[in-house]
Amino acid sequence: MRIVDIHDYRNDHLAIGVEGKMVSLTRVRKGLMEKEIIRESEDPTFIILSNTNQLQGIFSGRADGKIFYMSAIVVFAKKNINFAQLKRLLNVKMFDVTYPANDLKRRDQLMTFLGMQPTSIDYDLTITEKPEVRTDLPDVFDVESLTLEETFTIPKVVNVNLDTHCLGLLAVGAAEGLCCRKDGKVEGILVYSKINEKTFATEGFFYNDCTYGNALLTTYFRIAYLKGATVRLTFPYTAPPSMGGVEVEPLTGHFIF
Repeated sequence: MRIVDIHDYRNDHLAIGVEGKMVSLTRVRKGLMEKEIIRESEDPTFIILSNTNQLQGIFSGRADGKIFYMSAIVVFAKKNINFAQLKRLLNVKMFDVTYPANDLKRRDQLMTFLGMQPTSIDYDLTITEKPEVRTDLPDVFDVESLTLEETFTIPKVVNVNLDTHCLGLLAVGAAEGLCCRKDGKVEGILVYSKINEKTFATEGFFYNDCTYGNALLTTYFRIAYLKGATVRLTFPYTAPPSMGGVEVEPLTGHFIF
């Protein structure tokens, strides 16, 4: 067993150990050692993040020098993660939460942990303005011909209520990549968004063709990544099995913070 961290949490000492793909959390209370949690994880790397002497969470994942991929939450004590501190701790530029799209339990667990509302709950889609279809958009498959500015010239700004029934997940302050549906039909994709501080609505560019929108969004991320820009959220996502009327192929989603 390799001890990766010892942390003082509420006057108890926690020893986090890793052995293969198993993690153990041992509590030392009043001189007695209590093995509290043993969980199996897909990845052998476990990180504990503390802030002002408070245990925030133990994560499983892997880092490639630029991005940290978190595949599961082993144990957590707080819902709000200090992402900036985690980036500094891991010495990475971005934080990527990966999950299998057909694993509703894990996805909802991650969303709850990140302070989001699980998408397994039914929502209503509200669009205040119908977007216009543009024919002068550049070829999304020609990466060299695209610029960041061009990708932001997609249709009019529309308001999408936070209770939107989407084939994606709401992130804190951003919702790019959400394929939205109405009456069982895919309506379109949010390519760029922001939260209106007064109405708390998600506002953004809405393209009413998910196939084209996903391709454009993926290309935008590739360009932004190459240019060193910050991308809040992007992932080609598909409908969970609970959403009737939409036939999709299971994919893996990615949060890019």
